[in-house]
Amino acid sequence: MTTRDTNRLSRLKAETRPSLPAMNFSSNLKLLCSEQPSVAEVCRKIGINRQQFNKYLAGQSLPSNKNINRISAFFGVDRMDLELPHREFAALHQTTAQNRLLATSKFGMQFDLDTADVEELERYCGVYRTYSKVPYTHQEVLIGVCLVKRIGNRFISKYIERQAGAQALNQPIQTVKMFGAVCREGGFIHILDRYAVTGTNSSTGYSLTMLHPSRHTPIHLLVGVTLSLAGDIGGAPYSTKIVYEKLADDISVREIIRASGRYGGGDPTIPEDVRRLIDNKMANDQPVLSHQPV
Repeated sequence: MTTRDTNRLSRLKAETRPSLPAMNFSSNLKLLCSEQPSVAEVCRKIGINRQQFNKYLAGQSLPSNKNINRISAFFGVDRMDLELPHREFAALHQTTAQNRLLATSKFGMQFDLDTADVEELERYCGVYRTYSKVPYTHQEVLIGVCLVKRIGNRFISKYIERQAGAQALNQPIQTVKMFGAVCREGGFIHILDRYAVTGTNSSTGYSLTMLHPSRHTPIHLLVGVTLSLAGDIGGAPYSTKIVYEKLADDISVREIIRASGRYGGGDPTIPEDVRRLIDNKMANDQPVLSHQPV
């Protein structure tokens, strides 16, 4: 084979190789189809030609806007989520499936919301910067990013945090991502999360956050407590006060994610009122973290 033939073959392989969005969509679509009786039945119910649908599954092409709307509506997922990296989509899908199970279980929290709850939770959609004390330290503050959005009559959250401390130790930066459900119960806002740490030391865990509702419009700060059980610390639970700061709708999410991580307690990045609200200080004769007026 001549050099020209080799170069031509390389170009042909590159042209036929699925693009990254198509590969993500393909993997995510395969996961959704694996939960159905058959691909043929999916095609019949959606109204898409089986031959064309096979190209989506193989990553050979992406659907048109019309077809992607049909697919997302059939599976009950957000069309933007279908192009997420497969690991992220799988975690989000698992959380959504857990939420459906909780909603149908008499022992679960009520995630099927009535009209009043939907209208109230609509106020809380948007982007938040979160502040809490780092476990097992006295002064460090953990800053993360949380996005709350509505899908149908359900509300979900996505939390992202870059562990910048790993960079200082010349280690790959670890990223914590949590996908969860948001509901309103007993006068509080509840966020139930499942999370995964990616990087050198991967782990999973669960988190439950309870926030006082805001009486202000627009919303500025939400104050509450979060309880977490993480696999990377031997299953030991921890609880800490937490503050959610609502940000402008047009803010660059990518930039605030880059700024997430650990900060010193006196860092000017942390507002003074937030620093006071997340204080976990306990008296010498105090056996547990107790409520204090905010």
